[in-house]
Amino acid sequence: MAKQKQSKQNRQSKKKRFQNESGQALKSLLSDQVESSLKREIGISQGESVPLSKEEQEEKKSRQDQSEDSQDEALAEGYDPKKMPGSKETKAQIMERMQNLVQEMERLERDYFYIQARLDQALQDKKEKDNELEQLRSQKEGLEDDLSSKVMLLSQHQNREKELKAELDRNIQAREELEEKLRARDKDLEQAIKDKDQQIQELKSEVDSNAQARKELEEKLKARDEILDQEIKDKDQQLLELKSEVDSNARIQKELEEKLQEKEKRLEQEAGEKGKLTEEVQSLKENAVELQEKISRLEQHNKGLEGEKKELLDKVEKMNKIGEDKSIQEESGGKMSANDWRNKADKLWNGVSYVAPQQAIEFLTAAIEKDPERAELHNDRGLANMDEYRMQESLNDFSTAVNLKPDFGEAYHNRGVVLLKQGKEFAARKDFQMAASHGVWMGLNYLQQPRHNPGVWEKILASLGFKKGEKK
Repeated sequence: MAKQKQSKQNRQSKKKRFQNESGQALKSLLSDQVESSLKREIGISQGESVPLSKEEQEEKKSRQDQSEDSQDEALAEGYDPKKMPGSKETKAQIMERMQNLVQEMERLERDYFYIQARLDQALQDKKEKDNELEQLRSQKEGLEDDLSSKVMLLSQHQNREKELKAELDRNIQAREELEEKLRARDKDLEQAIKDKDQQIQELKSEVDSNAQARKELEEKLKARDEILDQEIKDKDQQLLELKSEVDSNARIQKELEEKLQEKEKRLEQEAGEKGKLTEEVQSLKENAVELQEKISRLEQHNKGLEGEKKELLDKVEKMNKIGEDKSIQEESGGKMSANDWRNKADKLWNGVSYVAPQQAIEFLTAAIEKDPERAELHNDRGLANMDEYRMQESLNDFSTAVNLKPDFGEAYHNRGVVLLKQGKEFAARKDFQMAASHGVWMGLNYLQQPRHNPGVWEKILASLGFKKGEKK
């Protein structure tokens, strides 16, 4: 505001000064000063000129044309504005000359004020440009800082890219090694399959041989059974005959005793016939003793026959049992495969435990005898042993499973559960970590549960459960 007021005062003082001056010398001097001041003010902006708008350029050109026209008219009339007035000029000429000077001064004043306004505008624009330049410098500094941080971040990314590339190379190398191991394992498996096929062929031939031997044994057992049945019938007949003979001897003994009693009565009645009766009594007593001995021998023989009968029945039962055991053995060795035995055990699995663990153990043991290198069978038998509270046997089965199949996540999990139930949390954590690395996360998630509430902790432990391996 003060600057505008000062500028206005300057313009008023200059106007008064221009009105008091006269002559072409003043005009020329004023023009030179105005041009010099304009050049000097324009040079403030590092020698850069202030561009004029299209309207301003047209107005300036119009004033220049008017000035040139007025000068041409004056020269045409013999009037030179730069020439000092002479003594021969009339007053009218001097007045006309003064009017022309006043008009020229007014035009120059307008030009001067216009140029002064342009100078003020140029100074204002320069100030704004300086502010913009300062802002640009600040922005430049910010951009330089941002560029520096981005360069640093780019360097970090490049280092990270190098690390990732090195890690990728290591992974590729590890993958190639793993593929090589897998190819070697495939070759071993192919050879093992061939060996198993050979064993199966041998077992089939052995089964056929066993079937023939079984048939012969059954025929022998059948013939032996017929012989034993006939012997038993003969012994039964002998027992019946001996029993009838014993009964007959018992009746004879009873009759003799009755006769002896009658004889004794008669001896009492017939005292005269004592000697004769004594001989008869003695003879009867001897006959009775002989009959008693015969009865004893018959009873002893009867006991022997009973023992022989029992022995024969035991032999028959043993022979039948031998035949049944042979049949079961041939059935399990020939017709029943490892999968068949495992399917029988799976029928006892209710999704959580075995309903008859002891029977499941027997079925799975038979399956393991058929295929001892199959890790899933050992894992299943470990579950059955766990249901029978046979901790050590279950640990042995789970350990065998992970040894046969190192990537068996379910077996690691199950062994971890058994160890955890035994209070061996450190060992259980290792097994749960191995199980998690193979896709079974339940145990590791369990160990990460909060333990501030013992009741919740026990519920989580109870719900942890075991996991069966997949069927193959």
